[in-house]
Amino acid sequence: MECRKCFVLGLIIVSIVLISGCIQEENPLESSISVNSDPIIQNAEPYINEVVFDDVNLRAQAASIVAGGESGDKEYQINALYRYVVENFNYYSDPRSREFIQSPSETMKVKGGDCEDLTILLMSLLENLGIKTYLVLTEDHAYCLAGDIDTEVLWQHIEESIITQVSKDLNQDGNQKVVIEDGNLFVVQERQQTFVLKSGNLYYYGGDGSEFTSPIEYLNMRYDISSSQPLSIYAVPSRNDYELMSEGRSFTHYPSYQKQNILKISDSCDGLTSYGGLILKNYNPNDATVDLNMKFYLYYSAYEFLGDKKMKYYTIDNQNYIVLETTAGKYGYPGHGGNHEGTKTAIDPVTKEYIYLK
Repeated sequence: MECRKCFVLGLIIVSIVLISGCIQEENPLESSISVNSDPIIQNAEPYINEVVFDDVNLRAQAASIVAGGESGDKEYQINALYRYVVENFNYYSDPRSREFIQSPSETMKVKGGDCEDLTILLMSLLENLGIKTYLVLTEDHAYCLAGDIDTEVLWQHIEESIITQVSKDLNQDGNQKVVIEDGNLFVVQERQQTFVLKSGNLYYYGGDGSEFTSPIEYLNMRYDISSSQPLSIYAVPSRNDYELMSEGRSFTHYPSYQKQNILKISDSCDGLTSYGGLILKNYNPNDATVDLNMKFYLYYSAYEFLGDKKMKYYTIDNQNYIVLETTAGKYGYPGHGGNHEGTKTAIDPVTKEYIYLK
């Protein structure tokens, strides 16, 4: 009788437990297989897991980098953050022993990393400013996309940053002066002197007349002259023209820039395609004391560093996403590269959705 009572009591307890839902059947798939068994995602997850989306320190760092642009200028922000990575971080291969994936903080500490590490850092900086990114994986490389962007606006920022970079490099040579005016880059040569130009004599200052070759495209001459006697001024394409004039022979000059009976003048000769200069002629019976300030502005084209001057981007969900190749070096730019052979897979680091890029 006691056993029968125990058996009935047991049935009652089991019934109560089942009704209350405290006993759950184990799903064997959940215990033995990952929820997402897609091999594409499995391959991407070690990198995606290192992307930091909401870190106050990274956000502050990103905000500091883009502080020079207008608020909400996404194209400026993308370009500025990209420039920060390519200018300040070096490429370092992984240790030979294994695939070594760095977090953004580790990459900043090391000041470099491989393509995955630099891409993770850039994606983290972008995402912390609310800019959507995709991780792009190929068979042996990684880079990212960022969007959505206006390609024309972005190109303006690219041109400015490349010109600035070329200017920095040229300024490392203390023997020359480099300036940026109206978005154009000039290497400036200057001469200031006071001298006596005897009666009937000529004075020449300029180059040898050689044609300009890339990256120098043309010359602007700017000058300030004051003289105790009236002078004639000729802009000429070559020193040889000065020699011809000295011999009383016919010479070539630019008639539109010719000046007569000048005591004081500030003027310029623009767009000269050869390395010419100025001839000063004293036709007076008296010697002239001349103060000359001469500046040669050699236009330096930075656009040879922009490759084919094209930006690689993809249209995803009707928005343009620019390629950001973090190993392109200091003359890389948003849209440079991305033409890798083989399969290119772009993975959204948040949703894990992915597409194949053509």
